[in-house]
Amino acid sequence: MEWNQFILRVRQQLETANFSGDFPKEHPLTRAIALGLRPLFAESFGVSDEQDLHYHVVYRDGDEDEDRKAWTLIQKVKWVNVLGMDFVPDVLVIRGRLRTATDDPISVLPIEVKLAKQRAFSAEFARAVGQCLVYSVRYQPSILFVGVQPGVIYGTRGLRNVTAANETVEDRKFRERLEQHGIALIFRDVGAPTDGTRSTTPV
Repeated sequence: MEWNQFILRVRQQLETANFSGDFPKEHPLTRAIALGLRPLFAESFGVSDEQDLHYHVVYRDGDEDEDRKAWTLIQKVKWVNVLGMDFVPDVLVIRGRLRTATDDPISVLPIEVKLAKQRAFSAEFARAVGQCLVYSVRYQPSILFVGVQPGVIYGTRGLRNVTAANETVEDRKFRERLEQHGIALIFRDVGAPTDGTRSTTPV
């Protein structure tokens, strides 16, 4: 499968997958995203060895020993250094099995994960956008996934659900600016006692 086709499949999965579990912090959400993408990667690229999947979809603070080994192995791949400062995504999808710390990947898709616990979310969101902008100097595209907890009410102030009907000029220009840098922005309701499939992705 072509890498661009796979990235489209990743975006489709993140926009429609069930995220109705318990996500009190970002790490359980990051884990759910990574573990959900492993079967997709295996199907797309014919990976039959489950151990290898730990090295193709790698996430921060992995739970299993193989996850932690993979996170350590990809030091050269995960760190993006700008102005002397290091930045690392929460999830990296890597095409090309890395077996030593000096191996180079074929392709890398960085995914930054943020969890909105309240409507006053601007500082955390700005930080995440900045991180994705940093990743773009080395890897394009990237994905910024924002999970919105139950009880975070969309309204006229603070975080709101952007649709084609209520998108402002600033919303549209911001989305276009992200797209220019290869950043896909996905908002999803997570942890809700529903089927978890309602997407709040800005249009």
